[in-house]
This record gives sequence, structure tokens and C-alpha cells, in this order.
Amino acid sequence: MESQMIARAKSRDPEALAQLLVDLAPITRATIRRIQPYAPDPDNLYGEANLILLDALEDFDPDRGVPFHLFYRKRLSYFLMDDLKRSVKEATVPLTTEMEGLVADVADTEEDFILLERAEALHQIVNDLPHRERAVVSLYFFCHLSLSEISARLGISYQTVANTKSRAMKHLRRIYDSKQTVDSL
Repeated sequence: MESQMIARAKSRDPEALAQLLVDLAPITRATIRRIQPYAPDPDNLYGEANLILLDALEDFDPDRGVPFHLFYRKRLSYFLMDDLKRSVKEATVPLTTEMEGLVADVADTEEDFILLERAEALHQIVNDLPHRERAVVSLYFFCHLSLSEISARLGISYQTVANTKSRAMKHLRRIYDSKQTVDSL
């Protein structure tokens, strides 16, 4: 039954395509929620998933013995992970609400002014980190994800995430300390 529907959908039969979209909707929703649970525009991802489905139909070979729904889910997973990596690579670290509060308030006292300068300097330093380090630090400190959650989200091993976080913290300390030394002169 499934192979007949796939064959009809492959020939662009509108009814078969519509039925396939309905049948695969739970897989699509679950895959999007699993890989990009905090996506800013999930509706856009559902639209992209429909395009991935059409591409998967073209590339699907039933003679290989893989069920179509597994083939589609893998294809969609790879697309979502690539999209997530691209968005993390291009994103800058947003100011946290605490930092925004510091920036918005007028620095009445010298302590407040020093804290404001430190928050702005730290924000700039984090944005200057290499892409992977910035992604790990952002997800760990600003999104409050565990190292294993970051590992799953970025598709890299736990050990790589731990090493990247450690390396990023060394970078942050070294750059921050050097800036503090320069500023104090």
C-alpha cells in the first residue's frame, strides 16, 4: 500500500502528495521539536519540511530496502541540523535582561558604571570568539543548556563540547584580563 502511494506521489499525483503530507505530519513535527525546539519561526520550518519531502521523493529508491518514512526523517534531520548550525554560526549573543537593565539605567554610582563597562566588555568579547566557541558559550550560559543538550543540538560529541567550552573560557579569561590590564593603565 505504502509503495503504491509513494509511486503515485513520485509522479506528482496531488491526492497522493496530500495524503503523504498528512501521514508524515507527526514525524515532521516530532523531528522539528527534537532538533530545533526553540526555533524562532517553526512554521517556516514546516514549509521547508514540505520541500524536503518533495526532494526526498525524487531521490528515494525503493529497491534499497529502506522505508520511505525513515528516508524522509533522516533527510529532514540533516537539513534541520545544518540549518541550526548555520543560524548559530551567524547569530550574535543577545544581551541578557540583566545586561539590558544595566545598559538602560543611568550609572549613578561609580560601582554601577564599572559593572556596566564590564558587562559591555564581556558581551563584546563573547561575540569575538570563534563560531563554535561562541555557540557553545551562548547555549551554555545564555540558553542554560547542559553540555549533553548542546552536544545533541550541534551534532558533535559531548567531549568536543566540553573541550570547546573549556577552550572558550580560557579565551574569555585571557582576553578579559588583558583588556582589564590595558584599561587600568
